[in-house]
Amino acid sequence: MRRERRASLGRSSSWTYMKPRKLDTALSHRSGRHHTITGGQFRGAIRLWLHRRERQTDRSGPSIFVDELPEFPRAALEALREPLETGRILISRAARQAEFPARFQLIAAMNPCPCGHLGNPLRACRCTPDQIARYQGRLSGPFLDRLDLLIEVPVIPPRELQDLAPGEPSAQVAERVAAARERAVARQGHANALLQAQDLAAHAALEPAAKALLERSAEKLGWSARSFHRVQRVARTVADLAGSPAIAAAHVAEAIQLRRGLPSHGG
Repeated sequence: MRRERRASLGRSSSWTYMKPRKLDTALSHRSGRHHTITGGQFRGAIRLWLHRRERQTDRSGPSIFVDELPEFPRAALEALREPLETGRILISRAARQAEFPARFQLIAAMNPCPCGHLGNPLRACRCTPDQIARYQGRLSGPFLDRLDLLIEVPVIPPRELQDLAPGEPSAQVAERVAAARERAVARQGHANALLQAQDLAAHAALEPAAKALLERSAEKLGWSARSFHRVQRVARTVADLAGSPAIAAAHVAEAIQLRRGLPSHGG
């Protein structure tokens, strides 16, 4: 069984630290309450937790799971922009500044609308277009820009649930992911997510058809330069998972599908 430790944040906010069982491949994670947490508390909780992680192990890449993402105060979410982009947290006070390492993997979930049934073929959504726009608009464009994957999970009708074929075993998926990561590290010395924009031409070069597809998609969807480069990094990872040294149009197409975005944002 897992043990839980709670770190108090202010008077009523709390985060739960879930200590994993002794598995080398397990990533610890945190989940949080959204009702009262502030931006400063969010950043402080991340820093406190990562400091404890650094003392326990030298592995990087712990994960933070945030459920009901739009329910968090916008200031708390905006406070994540800096560590998501740079892997660092800068704390400024009147007399001094301090910078701390804060690289982590953010995993978040949200409903498509306040009632949760937008796009549900089994139940009608009762939200107005204005309510949907306001709900999704709680996530700013710059915040969404810093997310690598934006995936819609559709509702599966009950009759189909009975006939679902077994998925690929997790052990096989883990082997493919480990092999893809090894390819990336052998090629450039680190994971694809850490590739700087100036290094993409050398380590994530696109075939002509793939380059044309990415450029057309960026123009049509109105991507920022940050989104453009993130899709290119994801395409590099898709190619590594397929064991391909080159990034083809099919790899770019898959990366684009993994960044569908929200209806109120260009992606």
